[in-house]
Amino acid sequence: MLKNYFTFAMRVLVKNKFYSFLNILGLAAGIACGIIILLYLQDDLSYDKHHRKHERIYRIASLFNVAGKDDHFAVTSAALGPMMQEEYPEIEKVVRFRTNNQKILIKFGDRQFYEENIVFADSTVFDVFTHEFIHGDPKTSLLEKNSVVITEKLAKRYFGDENPLGKLFESDGQLVKVTGVIKNGASNSHLTYDALVSYSTLNQGLSPDPQQRRNQLWGIGDYTYILLAPGRTVAGMEKAFPAFFEKNMSEIGKQISGTFKPRFEPLAGIHFSKSGLQYDRPLGNRSYIYAFLAIGIFILALAAINYMNLATARSASRSKEVGMRKVLGTTQQQLVTQFLGESILLAFLSLVVALVMVLVIFKLTPFNDLIQKNLSLNFTENPVLLFGSISITLLIGLVSGLYPAFYLSAIPTIGALKGAVKSGTSGLVLRKVLVAFQFTISIGILICTLLMNRQIDYLRNKELGFQKENILLIDIPDTLIRNQIGSIKAEMLKNPNVLAATTSNMIPGEGLGKNVVQVEGKNGMESATFNVMFVGEDYLQTMGMKVVQGRDFDKARPADLTSAIIINEAAVRYLGWDQPLNKKMAFGDPNQPELRVIGVVKDFNTHSLHEPIAPMVMVRNPRNGGTLHLRLSGNNLPETMAFIQNKWSSFDSQRPFSYRFLDESFNKLYAADERQSRLIGILSYICAFISCLGLLGLSSFTISQRTKEIGIRKVLGASSGQIVYLMFKDIMVLVLLACVVASPLAYYLIRQWLADFAYQTSINPVIFVLSGTIAMVFAFLTVSFHSLRAAQSNPVESLKYE
Repeated sequence: MLKNYFTFAMRVLVKNKFYSFLNILGLAAGIACGIIILLYLQDDLSYDKHHRKHERIYRIASLFNVAGKDDHFAVTSAALGPMMQEEYPEIEKVVRFRTNNQKILIKFGDRQFYEENIVFADSTVFDVFTHEFIHGDPKTSLLEKNSVVITEKLAKRYFGDENPLGKLFESDGQLVKVTGVIKNGASNSHLTYDALVSYSTLNQGLSPDPQQRRNQLWGIGDYTYILLAPGRTVAGMEKAFPAFFEKNMSEIGKQISGTFKPRFEPLAGIHFSKSGLQYDRPLGNRSYIYAFLAIGIFILALAAINYMNLATARSASRSKEVGMRKVLGTTQQQLVTQFLGESILLAFLSLVVALVMVLVIFKLTPFNDLIQKNLSLNFTENPVLLFGSISITLLIGLVSGLYPAFYLSAIPTIGALKGAVKSGTSGLVLRKVLVAFQFTISIGILICTLLMNRQIDYLRNKELGFQKENILLIDIPDTLIRNQIGSIKAEMLKNPNVLAATTSNMIPGEGLGKNVVQVEGKNGMESATFNVMFVGEDYLQTMGMKVVQGRDFDKARPADLTSAIIINEAAVRYLGWDQPLNKKMAFGDPNQPELRVIGVVKDFNTHSLHEPIAPMVMVRNPRNGGTLHLRLSGNNLPETMAFIQNKWSSFDSQRPFSYRFLDESFNKLYAADERQSRLIGILSYICAFISCLGLLGLSSFTISQRTKEIGIRKVLGASSGQIVYLMFKDIMVLVLLACVVASPLAYYLIRQWLADFAYQTSINPVIFVLSGTIAMVFAFLTVSFHSLRAAQSNPVESLKYE
């Protein structure tokens, strides 16, 4: 019986090649999207879960409140983790990571490269986190100073196929010994590094002096992770922490009017963290997860709708088949089984085509680069993918075939044998509802895509309060170069295309330092926390910043080096100063030398536009450390860059020349948003494609049913345009209705998405009209493909039809 069902189903598919092709193509596109979205969600939702003990691992975040202002950081003091471990039995292990803001030059023989992902870590890192060792012993590899464990990728770069254990290489002028090689880290982890240097190399162990330990607790700089003892929770530590604070931190806290408490974040939840922690690097966004899941379901629904539309529309052509089967004794249950079998067979044929599509996408297109993931189609190592793909296919086959199966099997026998069964009003209404639903989804996703792109363009082009274009950044590597910065700037400025030069310890878009500052208030000097930048000569001029009150730093006034500061407008608002000039500030201890405000700079963005502008203090930096900033004219850029490289090499011939542009750093802040926007854009095109496929098949069948009507209208003088309009007008109404329904839904969804940004573009109504127009044009072109051919055919041939 099953063989008979299968054989007949194949004959039906082959007999109706055009409709079978449309159905298989639409279903394959839907299933391919479903598989890719499944892989994407699986990758995103499994972040950091490859660590075997991830359920017991927590990151400690720092929640400060100084003078009534909250500041939350993903980093803690170096002393916090070890001191808490001494007092809390819940903590089994502590691991501290310290990252580098600048690239580190690595040398081995004649090979030298700047590396970004070099991290200092405690020796307990391999007790807490899961790493696969290729060489070395995880228990001892980071115990000694100046020891390093490198990834397979780094080992290959510097040592080729040799075993690097015991070899020495130079890291920023310091010799370190390779004590281990580990497999490259998983891509779905917020902890990424190419090398782990022993934390003891920093010479920053816990001081034996209790008072020095307590002083350390108010400084931050390390990412601290704890491994809970089996069966323990963080609730007890949270409850007992006030006693820890009172014992170790309250003395300084009273001096600065500050409090502190930790936040314990589960490792697997950090990827989607929206806690607003500074120095955090969450890559995930649950809003996108929900969006991709919804779009995946919609795409599969569109593909299923195509099948249902075509199957019900073609019911009349299969009515005699149903009648003959019933006369020969076939029951309704058997007919349902037959039609469901056809649907499931079509779905699994589509699965084969979908798998080919996915393989082509992963192998022959830059799709993984676009979404910054390493997705692959590997059923042997991913049983969830295998089960998910089969489940998706079976579900589509059942859902899309269920209504047509019961609809066709219920056709009365006599009417079916006479061929008198026509698609009734209920079937017509259903098809219209399904078509309208398809276009509602497609138009809604298209509106969201266009508005997301508008927001990304707004972020890229918004006035930031400074000129980020053509700013070249060169890190100042050591004291030797720092002492020559004055000469280096003078040499660079000899080129007419180098317009200005300055230095800064922090770079907008790459993070800023926080300091506790004493500020002049109504009751004397009060504590507050500010973003702080230490800048060199001509910083405001080089960056194109505008002074709105007072003046800029003046190198002709020596006092500006020691007693002058500039603040931004946000600081003025935060402090409530009507007249900010000459107001007093001091760093740390109120007894330190006072600084006076000499100017107020127009607000400028130092972070992503997801965040509002924070209060800022700018201080002159007499040491010229950090990063050299060069403003270029943009003319003859290759020649200018060659000049800069030659000049820099004349001062530092031992290191390769390394640079970056400021606008590139800012673009990275929105790379994740842009990737998600592009991916949603691609999915919106697929939605439109599947909708048009269904409309193409439906219009083809509708026109074949109205061929004689078209012939009669032609004989009576109807033009081709009138006939095309006749065929299209019902679809036009459905598309308009879809626009009306999709617009408020898309508006609501995009408002929810924009809420994550401190600065938002306006929602232009033109985009809603444009999306509807695009949908209307695609629908018209799709319907016109068959309508125009029928309208231009010889009416004599049309009247012979049937």
